[in-house]
Amino acid sequence: MVMIGVVVVAAIGPGEVERVAVDPQSAVAPFLNGCDYWDSYRMLVAGVDPADSAFLDAIAFQRGDLVAERPGERVYRGPAPGLVFYVSYACSAAGQGMAAVQMSTVVRTNSRKGRVYFFFVRPVHRLLMPWALRHFVLKAVLARGGRSSGRSR
Repeated sequence: MVMIGVVVVAAIGPGEVERVAVDPQSAVAPFLNGCDYWDSYRMLVAGVDPADSAFLDAIAFQRGDLVAERPGERVYRGPAPGLVFYVSYACSAAGQGMAAVQMSTVVRTNSRKGRVYFFFVRPVHRLLMPWALRHFVLKAVLARGGRSSGRSR
C-alpha cells in the first residue's frame, strides 16, 4: 500500500517544525512503494535561497549514496542492520521571503533483523528527526551569516 498524501500547508511560524505528507512530485516519492515506514518534516526559514545547492549540502547530516536529485532536492540511500533507508533533503520557496525546508525518511526492511532493529529505532527516530531538522537548518543559516528565526532545543 502506498501512502502519498497531499502536502499540508499550515500556518506555522519560522523555526517551527511540522509533520507533513511526502509531496507526490518529490524525488523520494518513488521509494514509497513497498516501504515499511515513512515520515516527513517541514520547517520555514528566512534568509535561505531555495536554489542554493550548498545549503542542501550543509543540512544533509545523514548521507549515503546519492540516488536521486532534482532542483532543490537530494535523496540519499544508506544501509542499517536488515534494512535500507532513504533520506530526502528539499528546499523550496514558501513566499514572503521564506523557504520551506523538508526532510523525508523512507525505510524498507529486508529481513526479520531489520524489522526488529527498526522496532526499537522508530520511537527514537520520531523524536529525533524534528529536532535534527531544526538544529541543522539553523546551524547552516547561522554559519552563512543569517539570522536565526527559530531555536534549536
